[in-house]
Amino acid sequence: MTEYSFLAFDSKGRLDAGEREKAARLAMDTLEPIATEPKSGKVIDVKHRFAKKRFDDRYIWKPTPEIETAIQKAIFG
Repeated sequence: MTEYSFLAFDSKGRLDAGEREKAARLAMDTLEPIATEPKSGKVIDVKHRFAKKRFDDRYIWKPTPEIETAIQKAIFG
């Protein structure tokens, strides 16, 4: 599976360390929590699902099939 992502650069053209840290923190929030209490069935912890959506919206892009083919052709010939 190939993942396509956005990279943020600072004013000097280097990877933006602050943005990388934000991405890493949000990526950690996407992990499903380890249950420490028994589930009652009434409350569902979906915070990680919303974090995944925010992460995907902010840092991931989905190329069209044509773009993906062109990228793979450029890399692998």
